[in-house]
Amino acid sequence: MRAIAFTMARKRVASLIAVFVAVLFGAVAVTTCAVLGETGIRGTAPPGRFADADVLVGAPAELEQVEDIDIPLAARAPVDASVIAAVAAVPGVERVIADLSVPAAPVTGGQAVPGLTGHGWSSAMTGEITGRAPTGPGELALDAATAARLGLAPGATTDVIAGGKRASYTVTGVAAGAPEGLYWDDATAAALAGRAADLLAVWAAPGADTGDLAEAIAAAAGPGPVVATGDDRGEVENPAAAGSAGELIAMAGALSGTILMVVGFMVAAALSVHVAGQAPELALMRAVGATPRQARRLVAAQGTVTALLALPFGIAGGYALAGVARDWFVSLGMLSPEIATAWSPLPALIAIVLFLLTVGLSARAAAFGVSRLPVTSALAQTNTEPRPEGPVRSAIGFGLVGLALVMTAAPVAMPGIAGLAAVGGASLMSVIGLALAGPALMRKGAVLIARFLPRRAGVTSWLAAHNIGAYAARTAGAVTGLALAVTLAVTNAFLQTTPDEAARAELAAGLSAPVSVTAPALRGVPAYAVDALAAEPGARVATFGSTTVYEPSEQDGKQRYEDHPATVLGGDVALADPEVTDGDLAAVKDTSVAVSASFALWGGLSTGDEVGLLLADGRPVTVTVVAVYAREFGFGSMILAPGLGSGPPSTVIAEGLDAARAREVLSIAPGTLVGGEVGAAAAERPDKWVNLVVIGGLLGYVLLGVVNGLVAATARRRPEFDALRHSGATPRQLMAVARAEALFFGAGAAAVGLALSLPPLLFLGVGALGSPLPVGPYWLIPVMCGVVLAAAYFATVVPARRLLAR
Repeated sequence: MRAIAFTMARKRVASLIAVFVAVLFGAVAVTTCAVLGETGIRGTAPPGRFADADVLVGAPAELEQVEDIDIPLAARAPVDASVIAAVAAVPGVERVIADLSVPAAPVTGGQAVPGLTGHGWSSAMTGEITGRAPTGPGELALDAATAARLGLAPGATTDVIAGGKRASYTVTGVAAGAPEGLYWDDATAAALAGRAADLLAVWAAPGADTGDLAEAIAAAAGPGPVVATGDDRGEVENPAAAGSAGELIAMAGALSGTILMVVGFMVAAALSVHVAGQAPELALMRAVGATPRQARRLVAAQGTVTALLALPFGIAGGYALAGVARDWFVSLGMLSPEIATAWSPLPALIAIVLFLLTVGLSARAAAFGVSRLPVTSALAQTNTEPRPEGPVRSAIGFGLVGLALVMTAAPVAMPGIAGLAAVGGASLMSVIGLALAGPALMRKGAVLIARFLPRRAGVTSWLAAHNIGAYAARTAGAVTGLALAVTLAVTNAFLQTTPDEAARAELAAGLSAPVSVTAPALRGVPAYAVDALAAEPGARVATFGSTTVYEPSEQDGKQRYEDHPATVLGGDVALADPEVTDGDLAAVKDTSVAVSASFALWGGLSTGDEVGLLLADGRPVTVTVVAVYAREFGFGSMILAPGLGSGPPSTVIAEGLDAARAREVLSIAPGTLVGGEVGAAAAERPDKWVNLVVIGGLLGYVLLGVVNGLVAATARRRPEFDALRHSGATPRQLMAVARAEALFFGAGAAAVGLALSLPPLLFLGVGALGSPLPVGPYWLIPVMCGVVLAAAYFATVVPARRLLAR
């Protein structure tokens, strides 16, 4: 059987090339995704400033979920002062440093210098100092590199914006071996930070065992804090790195589902074309005594060998692309640069197992029909279209398309963020339904084309239309693939841009005061700048910031958490208008909150109800709902009072003074910008670019697979063309038929793809913007239609010309 399989394969190289290409590029995508997922799981950040410490102690940086990915906290929780004392009293502890990190911006030449961090002097960990250590609230030391950058030396004075204040400090020393940063005495650092410590660095006494010491510290610190040694210290020192690794796992997992579905679809389609091409040989084998099982094994062997030839190149490309993707994630700020790419054979093994299973099952499924037919029927169908698919398959396909269309109405039925989740899934469901109902749809479409063709269309167009109907199974896969490309491109592009526009529009309407102030260089508008604006006669000021809250729940008896974007609103909240539909926004104080309409709907909440949450740093809190609002895109799922937020506000809005006066008032706060874009809408979401790049790659893969399939399908039409030539058709007429066929199903694919995209886009616009016109790159629609028509045309006409030239 092996010799027969290889002999048959040599005569069907064109269709096996389509399988090779599908496996090759599919393996690149799957391997890349697997490497990134493993990097998130195994990648660890090495300890930085406290690499010499034996033990690090900090608050938990993640919410643990049983049998699921842990959720990283958006903010760092402090270490309580009682824990510092308990750890210091543990036998075997030689020294404990309570480290604090405070965003700081020195003012030089009237400009704020961004990107620096202040600490307590004990965190400098150096004995090499020019001058002396800071000992009072008005003193400051610097590391050597920062001092040179700012042009400061012992005895100089400089203003620093930190902890919501601007104060003048005298430089008392320059520490040559200290990590980069500004250093106050420990008491001043704690006062500016407003907390006792972010983490504890512990050095063991000589002769003490690190493992035993860590156990003793864990017992003394109690159940809350995390005690780490060895490589785990990096996660405690830099929880943002651990959080970015968790997000990488989640992203790889989310992308892998779509990638695997598309890859499986294209591999199966390529194998279907290959099996259809060698149906005559399979029928003859059945005629001379081969069993159905042997026929299926023969096809599976061909596909497996082809996959084994493609996998080494695809896996190598996946490993190479994974390194590039990791660096790109770092540049987007989605992955900490301390997390190195994890290299192991595991992603290669995953790709090999997945593709061998996919190819084996797809090949057997593609050969199942012809292998089980009676020998006479199999021989008869080798030169004709196979039997039409049963009505059950078509009914399921049309049912899925109908269900998908119903799901697209979710943004209208459930206004806000919750309604958008169904749109992407509905698009994929509609494409799956189209794949099942494709042959039946092609036959009906071809009948309509033939019926309504104008008389002047000519015999070639008439023959092309009837050919499409007679060989619907041959063209249905191509039309489905091309429609998939159009639907994925258009729907996903508008899914990225429309919610962003909705957020901008809702923030512009909800925070419409004449003056807005931002301070990206200071990582938020400092409190003293807000106070200065509020002190202006007749001025009304409100603060706006973003945070994250976590809603705990149980699923099958296991703890789960769902994160929700939230707004922190302070000052004169009457300046903000989230479009309250119930309750009073002015009542949002202390632990009273406002919730969005969709959050209230899903949670069964109304004003006066209480709900348990975890704040951005993991602190549990029970809040009372005092208002419900409609503008969820701009204000998130919840509005909190400043006491439940984390960090300074990102935006301040004011009325009662003009922009010129606001600039004069804020001259005391270098780094503030009057007239900056309001709120979170000013920042681009990096995951948007990831989604667009991934979708673009998948589109290229789909188009490549469809083109290869069409080339292979056209290459096996020699008997059909020979029969037509013997009937009197000229090569020129046959080329005209091929061109008409390509244009018919290329235009049909574009029309079907747009038809499947139109309902989601209409409902998306209505749900997000209140208009049936979503916001997005409308130029993409004609571009995708042109790409689909060009792919169908050249993939059909070029191989047809080669056939007729022989």
